[in-house]
Amino acid sequence: MEKKGFQFKRFFIEHTHCAMKVGTDSIMLGSWADPNTSENILDIGTGSGLLAIMLAQKASDNCRIYGIDIDPIAIEQAKLNAKNCPWYQQLLFEHRPLQALSSKCSYDLIISNPPYFPINAAANKKQSKNTRVHARQTITLEHQVLLAQVIKNLAIDGRFYCVLPFDVALSFI
Repeated sequence: MEKKGFQFKRFFIEHTHCAMKVGTDSIMLGSWADPNTSENILDIGTGSGLLAIMLAQKASDNCRIYGIDIDPIAIEQAKLNAKNCPWYQQLLFEHRPLQALSSKCSYDLIISNPPYFPINAAANKKQSKNTRVHARQTITLEHQVLLAQVIKNLAIDGRFYCVLPFDVALSFI
């Protein structure tokens, strides 16, 4: 059986069961983000686990990377991708909304390829997959909520990486 996904030099990302497939935005974000000396990394909306795995590839062996997502099927996909990559021991994925994240741990680096678009009721009537709508639109994760959670969970000298379209980024900033 042929695997469907994206082959990187050192790992493969299966994304069949994820609302959002591997795309240029995530690949660029994962390439750009530098874990440096991070010991704790949070991947918000991890999906297939792509960003978490890309960061594990560059991080030190003692770095722990925690990926969360509201889609339980995507989390299972991320766990499978992690199991099949060389950095399995550094990765943990859980089905959890960002709003339910405990603030007991502060993160040296937080990364997210968040939903970009405002809610579009007309487009949602045409969209057959609710998970894709939630992955693309700010229905369950508004940008203000994302920023508030980043502020709450980021270490004092931590870094936050995300990617947004230019027009959306202006209001985000």
